[in-house]
Amino acid sequence: MEDPGIWNDAERAQALGKEKKSLEAVVGTLQGVSNTLADAQELFDLAKEENDEDTLLAVETDLAAVEAKVADLEFRRMFANPADPNNCFIDIQAGAGGTEACDWASMLLRQYLKYCEKKGFKAEFL
Repeated sequence: MEDPGIWNDAERAQALGKEKKSLEAVVGTLQGVSNTLADAQELFDLAKEENDEDTLLAVETDLAAVEAKVADLEFRRMFANPADPNNCFIDIQAGAGGTEACDWASMLLRQYLKYCEKKGFKAEFL
């Protein structure tokens, strides 16, 4: 990205920018996990020596957060196909069935929107 000649090919520069952003997110998460684990180890050792139950509980809470971050990384690792970061369009149609079909379609819409929100995906209703 530091090469000035890269900007001669805008499409390649854009692809490299996306890849850089993706890799920076992973590296940042891994560094955060590593730092949190090191801090938790030190706190655990101190709490164990002093027999401090509250600090041990705090360390356990920190480790639960680290576990969630690692699980998220594993989830994202499953999507290693080059087409996986591409956009997706979902078309939900009620079809025949009256109000029940409309209710079901709106429930599906809410389900997909909440799933996207939970996973950190950007969702847009068109």
